[in-house]
Amino acid sequence: MARRSIFAAISKFSAGLLATASARPFSRIRTSRKYWLDDKELRLNIYREHEVAPTYNSVELRILTKASDEGVYDGRYTLAVYDAATDTEKDGKPLEVTGKVSCGAE
Repeated sequence: MARRSIFAAISKFSAGLLATASARPFSRIRTSRKYWLDDKELRLNIYREHEVAPTYNSVELRILTKASDEGVYDGRYTLAVYDAATDTEKDGKPLEVTGKVSCGAE
């Protein structure tokens, strides 16, 4: 997958979250996107927080990979989702899912 395709997908993902969140009045949205791509590593971090006083929800995707072949990056991902409405223990801890990932870049 070309580098432009990865970032186009990220922008589309962010735009979808923004459209969903903007339907609520008196809310605040914070977004952070950071990435690193060189011959040895591909790293990506996307964080989205939607605050509706006095609660907030968040989604964070972290991808950490190392080059295994030319243009191929293998590693791990972590997806952390926090939904205040379903946090029955009120501990503020997100639900996390982790796994293996393989990415391509040119």
